[in-house]
Amino acid sequence: IELDVATARGPETLRAPILIGADGSNGQTRRLLRQHHRGEALSPSAQDSAQDAAQEDGFALEATVPYTDLPATLPNGASPQDLVFDFAPLPGGYGWLFPKADHLNIGVGTFAPASPTNASQLPPSAQDPGAPRRASETRDSRDASIKQVTRQLLLTYAHQKLGVTTLSHITGQQLGMGGHTYLPRGRVLLVGDAAGLVDPLTGEGLHSAIVSGQAAAAAILSCDLNESTHIAAAYARHLAPLQKTLSFSHRAARAFYAQPERGFKAMRLPFMRSLILKTYADGLPHTTLLTALAKLTT
Repeated sequence: IELDVATARGPETLRAPILIGADGSNGQTRRLLRQHHRGEALSPSAQDSAQDAAQEDGFALEATVPYTDLPATLPNGASPQDLVFDFAPLPGGYGWLFPKADHLNIGVGTFAPASPTNASQLPPSAQDPGAPRRASETRDSRDASIKQVTRQLLLTYAHQKLGVTTLSHITGQQLGMGGHTYLPRGRVLLVGDAAGLVDPLTGEGLHSAIVSGQAAAAAILSCDLNESTHIAAAYARHLAPLQKTLSFSHRAARAFYAQPERGFKAMRLPFMRSLILKTYADGLPHTTLLTALAKLTT
C-alpha cells in the first residue's frame, strides 16, 4: 500500500503492507476505497447496490449542558439524572439525555435503514431492471430523514426536556452504517464507522469499533503479510460474528422504526427493557435477544 500525503516538509509517500481504515464515516480511507471499488467492472445496477450498502449512513447532533445551566425545576418534573431514550422527536431515530459527571449530553439522531417504496414486495436480485430506481428511492428516503436532524430540532428538544433556550458546543456526526454487507478486499481493512459498523437499531458504534479493530489485528497476526487475499479472508472470518449481529439489528431496526408502538410495548416489560439496554451498552450477541423474544411469544 502506498499513500501520497502532504506534510509540513512537503509531499511524502508512506508505505505499509496493510492499511487499517479507522478514520470514520467521513474519512479519506473509506472514500478512496469506495472510488476504487466503483472503478471495477460491475454492472450499473450491481454497482449502485454495492455503493448504496456502503453509503447507508445516519446523522446525529448533540450538545453538552452543564448542570449549573439548568433551571431549578425541569419541565414535567424530570430529574437531571434521568437516562432518556425518546422516540418521539423524529422518525427513524430518537432523542436522548445522558447524564454525565458535571453535565448532560443531549442529542437527536436518525439512523434506521431506509426502505424504498413497497420494498417488501420487490424481488431481491440486484440485476432487476428496477434496482437503480429503488436505490434512488432509498437514498431519497434516507436523505429526507437526515434533513430533519437540524440545530432547530435540537434546540426545540432541549427546551422541551430541559427548559433551556440556548446550547453551546453543538457537534454533528455522520454515522457509518450498512456494514453488515461489508466485504473486505485487498490490503485495506476498514473498521468501525469507516466500515459502516454502527448499529442501525441503537446508533451505537463504540462496541463495533473495538470489536472490528480486534478482528483486523487478529487477521493480520494470523496471516502472511504478502498474501493480501488471505488477510482479507481472515478479516472477514473474524468480523463475521459482529456482522451477524448487525444484520439482525438491520432487520430489527426496520421493523421497530416502521411501527415503534410495538417496540414500546416490549420496552415496558422490565425484563425486555433491561435486556435491550444491556445489548445497547455491552453489545450482547443477537442470539441472546432473539431467545428472549422467542420466550415472550411462546
